[in-house]
Amino acid sequence: MDFIEFKNNLDRNKGPRSSMLFETFVIKLLEKYFNNKSKEFRSNITVRTLHGRTIELDAYAPDGIDELAGPTIIEIRYSASPSNMNKYLSKAFFKRYLDLNDKNELPFDSLFFIFGDKLDKDLKNKIYEIIESYKIKVKIWEPDDLSEIMNDDSLSSNSLELLSELTINNTIDNSLKRTPDERLSKRKGIIDRLANIYKSDGIVLFLGSGISNDVGIPLWDTLISDLLVEMIREKLVEKSIVIDDLDRDFIVKKLKNAKDTSPQLQARYIRTGLGRTFIKIISKVLYKDFRKPSNGWPELLDILSQLCLPRRSGRGGVQAIVTYNFDDVFEKVLDEKGLDYVSIYRESDIPSQDELGIYHVHGFLPNTIENDEKLSQSLLVFSEEGYHSLSLNPYSWQNITQLNFLRESTCIFVGLSLSDPNLRRLLAISASNSEYPRHFVILPKIIFEHDPKKEREDVIQSFSIVNEDLQEKSYQELGLNVIWAEDLEEIPGILAFLKKRR
Repeated sequence: MDFIEFKNNLDRNKGPRSSMLFETFVIKLLEKYFNNKSKEFRSNITVRTLHGRTIELDAYAPDGIDELAGPTIIEIRYSASPSNMNKYLSKAFFKRYLDLNDKNELPFDSLFFIFGDKLDKDLKNKIYEIIESYKIKVKIWEPDDLSEIMNDDSLSSNSLELLSELTINNTIDNSLKRTPDERLSKRKGIIDRLANIYKSDGIVLFLGSGISNDVGIPLWDTLISDLLVEMIREKLVEKSIVIDDLDRDFIVKKLKNAKDTSPQLQARYIRTGLGRTFIKIISKVLYKDFRKPSNGWPELLDILSQLCLPRRSGRGGVQAIVTYNFDDVFEKVLDEKGLDYVSIYRESDIPSQDELGIYHVHGFLPNTIENDEKLSQSLLVFSEEGYHSLSLNPYSWQNITQLNFLRESTCIFVGLSLSDPNLRRLLAISASNSEYPRHFVILPKIIFEHDPKKEREDVIQSFSIVNEDLQEKSYQELGLNVIWAEDLEEIPGILAFLKKRR
């Protein structure tokens, strides 16, 4: 297999995964190339700019290479698409390198770019012209240059599998090398980037059941367990068998803890079993524990609603909301803010220019309406066949809506576990059109509680760090940048920073 065939194999999938594999391959080539010339070579390093922002560089050559005699920063770019090249030609892109030199954080004299695509001659000359205007030397490699330094063993028929394994190994190595301060700095850099996007271009919020659990709205698994008990409870009454509240609570707890039950499979016969009482019962169960705290809405709901308020500049902010929740809790919060919005749960629903669209892509069941056939029909994903129908119909308004936002906007996921197979499929489709992750998800860290007297602290800590970074790689393949929160309580503070940062 030659380089062109290898690149064609990567191009079949594209997206962040192909970019990561290409970067791993090029670094592997460069390690041999620099070693043969007895030159030092470092890969995957993290540095801070003059303003405290974090930059992750692909590689660094302290002693230069070939005609580049001084310290050199190496950047590897899988694609030379027009959108990427416009970024490389911008002053903002090169300013981050100048910040490094101003602070002397990472001294360098030269920039060495390696592209997986052949550049247009005029474009290549333009890059040289711009970079050299900053008194920085520049070198560019393209596919032909990579082919020249390849050995016979550089690529093989199973190279993609080997590169995948090597990428994981590199991730583990880099995880263990990174200091706690570097990890915090990296997270700050991601949050800074999201804040800039929120203020300039705007974002789309993707919300899950985690945002309203604090006001008594059940999570999906709990909702299904409650409904199953209600359905069977009604049927048993007909047989003179009464399930009291204590029995009910015991059964619900056992159902939640059962490992071999599928909520979607249970929902399959719940809806059929409830029949005409479906809307009434689901509404009763959904809102039975709902309560607004006397001292105001929980911090997370309040911060999310503040993000939705129009910005004075007229730019940025929240452009739309996609929610997987049936309830109208967030609408109630926005009502108190006096914000104009429209709840969308059918294809025919369209927001006006002045309204914030809240797209209930899994269905809508507001607290104030007990029976509405249109609402009942909107709950498409309440059962297993509903999920299958949604997955098999790429042209449903729910799928089209989500894909349009994922392709055209920057999205941030809050209160979601991202376990929904249809959502992951849509993310993968969207990611195939972008070289790097463009969306963001806030997730609480997994805390490995242990007894220091039994388990070794250093081993548990190492596993936790590596596991976290491997999860990041998986999410990056879906086009997601992960912002890790120490716990659920930290998430509102992360979101608040988007609005506060100037």
